[in-house]
Amino acid sequence: MPETLHEYFAEELYHGLREDLRWQLSQLALAPTLDEHLLRALFGTSAQMILEEGHHSGFLNKDGSSYEMHPLLRQFLRVKLADFGPEKTRETARIIGESYADQFRWSEAASVAAEFGLFQLILRVLEEALDSVLSEGRITTINRWLEIAEHASPTAPIVRLAAIEIAFRTGRWETARAKVTQLAQSIPEDHKLASRIYLRAGQIAHLDDRLDE
Repeated sequence: MPETLHEYFAEELYHGLREDLRWQLSQLALAPTLDEHLLRALFGTSAQMILEEGHHSGFLNKDGSSYEMHPLLRQFLRVKLADFGPEKTRETARIIGESYADQFRWSEAASVAAEFGLFQLILRVLEEALDSVLSEGRITTINRWLEIAEHASPTAPIVRLAAIEIAFRTGRWETARAKVTQLAQSIPEDHKLASRIYLRAGQIAHLDDRLDE
């Protein structure tokens, strides 16, 4: 079906919906994927009813017990979000992103954070996922998250630590040493990241000593 014709039918379906269901389906259009935890976070005990109404109205496809939205319908509903205001849209995005983070779905959480400028969320992703993602060698992923976080809060210890880890693991020893020395000198001793930063500073200093031998 041509995209323009698809949009025409979507508009017809949309105008046949109740106002509250228009908003609820538009909220779902912000989520890259739908799952039970996310739906409960958005709609509470009304989640199943909303899914069924979305399916019956033609905006959601059903496969067994799961639901999904066609990309063209998702695009159409995202345009409609302008009718509900940026504050409601941003709050919905925050709930969706936090739901993904609660489930350790870091890539989805970071994607939502990047799109909607949810800086606290991207800091949470870095704090909670840095070790596991580094252990998997996903340097490109950390670099992508770091680029977002540096715009939000470049002086946050977790942001600076992530930059140090990237430099350390990519062989930029001088950069890593300079950054970790500065951070170790400035971070309060009772900060939750302090021991880790001191450890990394010691490891880099030891490596420097070995390279000098």
